[in-house]
Amino acid sequence: MSDRLEQVFEHKRKSSAEFRAVQRKNGLILTPDDMTADPNTREGAIELHKGIHWFNLELWEFMCTSTDERPEELADVLHFLVELTILAGLDHTVVPEWEDCDRLDVMLQASLQDPWVLPDADANARFSIVAGLRLANLLKNKPWKQTLKEIDRKELTVCVAAMFFWYGATVRTSGLSAEDLFQQFVRKEDINHTRVTTGV
Repeated sequence: MSDRLEQVFEHKRKSSAEFRAVQRKNGLILTPDDMTADPNTREGAIELHKGIHWFNLELWEFMCTSTDERPEELADVLHFLVELTILAGLDHTVVPEWEDCDRLDVMLQASLQDPWVLPDADANARFSIVAGLRLANLLKNKPWKQTLKEIDRKELTVCVAAMFFWYGATVRTSGLSAEDLFQQFVRKEDINHTRVTTGV
């Protein structure tokens, strides 16, 4: 059986395809392909900037909500982070493998010994937002630029990995386990599927 983060990515590929088909129908997808965004093009860079925006917005909602609602908000953040990762042409292996550990566990445990990680989930959420802005800063092919720049794919991967690191620290310091997060993700995935199929 695949690990839970791999399962999250498998689920998200399907649901993102549904959601992005709706966005394309509404004229809001700029790239020729619904599921990948080439950062070396203006259109691809815009799609990735949009993904970073939704990731950061959900983190802000997490920080502004009550303790009871935080697990659901963290699942929402994971949805946008995984969708962004897929758009960037990456997969679950952006979180490193540790021996026989499940990658979702690795994502939460990676920050345990890091002195920059605080015991406060809100502080770690702010670092997650900064990690997202670091990726945004890498995406130089803005609509008004007349000369396109080649993006360093290795640096892009490092930036996305940092987003997972700080997001994992936020989840862990919020008191959720990897299994708690996985169950919240699956529950929200069902809700999102209903939204797409019913047109809500």
